[in-house]
Amino acid sequence: MKKNLQANLCKKYPSLFQQHINHDKKSVMPFGIETDDGWYKLIDILCTVIKRVETGDLPTQIIQIKQKFGGLRFYVGKANAEVYGAIRMAEEMSYNICEQCGSTDSVKRRKKGYVYTLCDKCVEG
Repeated sequence: MKKNLQANLCKKYPSLFQQHINHDKKSVMPFGIETDDGWYKLIDILCTVIKRVETGDLPTQIIQIKQKFGGLRFYVGKANAEVYGAIRMAEEMSYNICEQCGSTDSVKRRKKGYVYTLCDKCVEG
């Protein structure tokens, strides 16, 4: 994901992205978000939901965000059941959103060395 998009998320959700902001070596967040830009909106919405459902006694921190086997993988430390439910839902939704452009038209998992979730236009272009 482009650095400016990652910076927007860190600025909007500093408590979630604490390990990225502080370059915490216990996580892989110092590497940043390891997806293409098409899932930016999905990740942004997921972070909004997490902030609404997390509890003060169990604050959520993101450990890693990446693409694996054509789907979003969103790893957190300790969290409540609602946070984990929101993450599962977003991960499932990612299979219907083009990782490159964010389109929901003609999206399929495709193999190009690795497995990606892409629309027809991004495969052709």
